[in-house]
Amino acid sequence: MQYDFFLAEDALFPKMVVVSITNICNYLCTQCFYPRYIKQPEYHRHDMVMAVFCRIADELGRHHSSILRFIAWGEPLLHPDVVEFMQYARRVAPGNLVTLITNGYWLTPDRSHALMAAGLNLVEISIDAATPETYHRVRVSCNPDAFSKVEQNVKKMVSQRNNFEFRTRIVVSFIVYPSKESEAEYVLFEQKWNGIADEIIRRPVHTFKGSVQLIKKQMSAPRPPCYGLWARCNINPWGQVNVCYNDWENKYVLGDLRNPATSIASIWQGRILTRLRAAQCKGVFEGICAGCHDYNPDAWSHPYEQVVSRCYIK
Repeated sequence: MQYDFFLAEDALFPKMVVVSITNICNYLCTQCFYPRYIKQPEYHRHDMVMAVFCRIADELGRHHSSILRFIAWGEPLLHPDVVEFMQYARRVAPGNLVTLITNGYWLTPDRSHALMAAGLNLVEISIDAATPETYHRVRVSCNPDAFSKVEQNVKKMVSQRNNFEFRTRIVVSFIVYPSKESEAEYVLFEQKWNGIADEIIRRPVHTFKGSVQLIKKQMSAPRPPCYGLWARCNINPWGQVNVCYNDWENKYVLGDLRNPATSIASIWQGRILTRLRAAQCKGVFEGICAGCHDYNPDAWSHPYEQVVSRCYIK
């Protein structure tokens, strides 16, 4: 397989701009780096400021084929201005698809309606369980009603979407562990959400650079280049562009969008990413990529953008 940009325009601007708008979460999930992240001495709570987000959205609006994806080093719906961010993005980038991933706890009917009315194209709710027992084991919350509340929020959002004829695509996801128990629960998860959610996403468990030692993942040989270097721009809550979304410690920063002289396009076309892409095509993996076990070889043939592209199907 040839590893390169799919389209010439992808070399000029990323196919997806992934914006982590906060580093705060209401969960301490066992499969996430967040519980370890907040224990680091340098951690402090931070929400992306409107001025930084406006710069991102303004530039995105000049590249209509690029997707905006709201995520967080935590939970994006805890950002106080997430609806305003969505409204601004839709105003300056009306031709771009806008997506959001959330744990769903704060996806209340009022918030759901506001986001869909603002023009949200796709929301992914990470549930990762078919039973309350599994949910409270893997998605650790101080709220005993978390599992039932999330399920209720998703079902109400689907009902709202249908009643108000919004075009938002609603998908649910499940992280599968390499065990018979996890596979069996995923089957139950599919049965539960089939016919309710527009799509069910199955994800392999992630080790966050080996920091979350839930499983031992073997690297495939030969190792393919990371799809993300050709498709994703990862922006942290301060407005810095990281090589990888796994760079929670900000050790591999490519540029800072708070600097008026810096742009997403200039970083994307810059010498550092160009060198990293060329090196990986030769089988050389440096920096944060050196010990990574979480790259997805299937991303080249089945990228997440395919899920998002189904937003065009009514």
